[in-house]
Amino acid sequence: MLFDEFSPEDHLSRVFECLRSYTHSLIPNLDVTLHFSDSDDLRIQSKLVEDHPIYPKFFIIISRRLVNLINRCFFCFAKAAPIIMGVKVANPTPIEIYEPYFDFDSLELHLSRLPDDSVIHEDRIEIYLSCLGTAWDWLLLHEFAHITKGHLLFIGRTKELFDSDPSFARAMEHEADEYAANGVMGRKVLNFPSILIGTAESQKVIDYPHDFAALIVSTLYFVIRAQPCTLKNPKGYLPPEIRHVLAVCMLMSQRKWADADASNESFLRALTAATDIARLLTQLPELSTPSIVGEIPLKEYVTQFSIMMEKRRLLQHHWLSLGLGS
Repeated sequence: MLFDEFSPEDHLSRVFECLRSYTHSLIPNLDVTLHFSDSDDLRIQSKLVEDHPIYPKFFIIISRRLVNLINRCFFCFAKAAPIIMGVKVANPTPIEIYEPYFDFDSLELHLSRLPDDSVIHEDRIEIYLSCLGTAWDWLLLHEFAHITKGHLLFIGRTKELFDSDPSFARAMEHEADEYAANGVMGRKVLNFPSILIGTAESQKVIDYPHDFAALIVSTLYFVIRAQPCTLKNPKGYLPPEIRHVLAVCMLMSQRKWADADASNESFLRALTAATDIARLLTQLPELSTPSIVGEIPLKEYVTQFSIMMEKRRLLQHHWLSLGLGS
């Protein structure tokens, strides 16, 4: 399949319609539509358009720049990776970007040079679509959470209260990530590429979809937060490095572990694998030992996370008093 034969916006629209139908089956009065923007940022956001007492109207808006980055990232990964999750995958082909090595901050620029006639082997198309499916499930479910959990209505109806304390935003982002993690895990088998099962041990097959989801979400966070144009810490949100770690934790926590060591090993594997994928995409040399790019500010994390969880408990009272959330 040629790179320019695939329409990422059409694919994203189909994923959106699937999630919207599911959401509508739970909350029939929601009106949610998908829109693409030409804004010069890497952004997806949900927006309250009309605060109707019975039929509120919402938009989910995604920049085409973000769509293109995610599409190119996972096309190149699926095309070129010789080994995925410890499984050797046949027919890898080089990424046809013949430029000097770049650093991670230049990844978007680097991937933009991928020629339109770049070809992915037919055996790897399923991996490509599985990566995109998991990535868009995560991002869209996060935005659906802002809608279904009453976040946007709360902001619209209590704007002064929301603006007065950034921990409200942190609490909402954490709840939305938690909702996305639950949703991704619910669809993990649907999005898991069956080609990776072939050489796996029978017991590992059960756990592979969990690890695959964590790998893709970890890569998604790393690629987006590494780009200079990404909003680093809007409205006092938790640092992007912390949200990255929390996202992987949320996904991994839903899997049964033999012991704490096994849990920690898989957690670190998801974080270091994201770095490995980024090195593959930028065509930087492989490292001899696993590495996580970006220090994790643990002291700041502990303080902000404690405040955020307390605010989540307080928010439940506000949301329920407005007839929002659950």
